[in-house]
Amino acid sequence: MRPDLSLCGSCRPVVVGTDPGGRWTGIAARTGRRYLGHELVTRTEPGPIPSREYLDQVVTALAGWTQGWGDMPVLLAVEGARRLGREPEPQGDPATWIALGMVMGVIESYFPQAIIILPTDYQRPPVGAYPYPDQLIGPDEVDGDEGVLCHCRDAWLIAGAAQQRHRWRPEYRCSFSPDPLRSAAS
Repeated sequence: MRPDLSLCGSCRPVVVGTDPGGRWTGIAARTGRRYLGHELVTRTEPGPIPSREYLDQVVTALAGWTQGWGDMPVLLAVEGARRLGREPEPQGDPATWIALGMVMGVIESYFPQAIIILPTDYQRPPVGAYPYPDQLIGPDEVDGDEGVLCHCRDAWLIAGAAQQRHRWRPEYRCSFSPDPLRSAAS
């Protein structure tokens, strides 16, 4: 799914939330409480570490969502990893942390203006306890049962947290750097 300008009207700014992950990356666009669309990027190859193809798919999807709004300002908000210094040791499989780091790294290199929203900056209410847009609830997801659309719901919440915590400023305007290494060198 790609941005639909007719859904937005004259609203400003558009906020694109992103829940990065090594297996799924959820993307949701909103302005205020208005739903503008979502996309779930799914990795199909086996193994715990994402391939370059999956990383390219994530960047391509985000480029489509952040570039499709004409002259309207766009804010990209990305969920950041938890601060490990507050935990005795990282939780979960180390490969999961490596995969997450790879996806976050590629997003931050291509979208340097992205605002990082920590998981502690938003609540994740279950389906049925929060008025999620209908489009973000799968057919088998009711009252706490979660499917893969939970990543798009998280992206929706991340975009909402960015709207609440960050007033729009021109330097937040999202831009896509097709070659981040060349951009950094100039």
